[in-house]
Amino acid sequence: MLKINNAEVIYNRVILVLKGLTLEVPQGKIVALLGANGAGKSTTLHAVSGLIAKRGGTVRFAGQDITNATPRDIVRAGLVQVLEGHRIFHPLTVEDNLLIGTYARARRGDRSKLEAMYALFPELAERRQQPASRLSGGQQQILAVAQGIIAEPRLLMLDEPSGGLAPLVIDRILDVAGSLARDGVAILLVEQLVEKALAHADRCYLMATGRIVHEGLAKELAGSDILHSAYLGGG
Repeated sequence: MLKINNAEVIYNRVILVLKGLTLEVPQGKIVALLGANGAGKSTTLHAVSGLIAKRGGTVRFAGQDITNATPRDIVRAGLVQVLEGHRIFHPLTVEDNLLIGTYARARRGDRSKLEAMYALFPELAERRQQPASRLSGGQQQILAVAQGIIAEPRLLMLDEPSGGLAPLVIDRILDVAGSLARDGVAILLVEQLVEKALAHADRCYLMATGRIVHEGLAKELAGSDILHSAYLGGG
């Protein structure tokens, strides 16, 4: 579903952040992208979404070259990113935030999808008419994830979905991601809670200083020396 080949990203014309990065996300699979802070994980997602420019390499989504596509066209094609840090529209109500998510794949809001989101996340149903600014940090993060899911993506990129959430809620979100994958959605997951990410992922890529330093089955990487090195030894 997603193929990144030899991608490079440079900041301020001098700092090379991604260095020949190559990875794949198959349809119906959860792929975890792990690494220490500053490894380039969020930059990878932003490059795929078209939020930052790439200096080299290619990005293909569902067989189409989206290397230089606009963020709008990328979302319309079915590739949706949930940004780190509960990025929502604070002045709007919870329900209006969800309806905005439906615009990603359609020309107008689709209210028929709301009840499915409320069933998944009852805490949103209870606050549907409240301004999003009145939600707790954890509730705002749940809303951001729900806003991504309601867009019915073909590929969903989750950037640190656990931020500010209780362990049980984190498990619920990752379980929902697993359900989406079983329905054929591809998932690219960036997550600092390594054990939880590996427990839900099919495959894993480890990043260090803008490069992929290892890839393999998630179950084989749990507790490995390679994983320890990527986090504590810079790869």
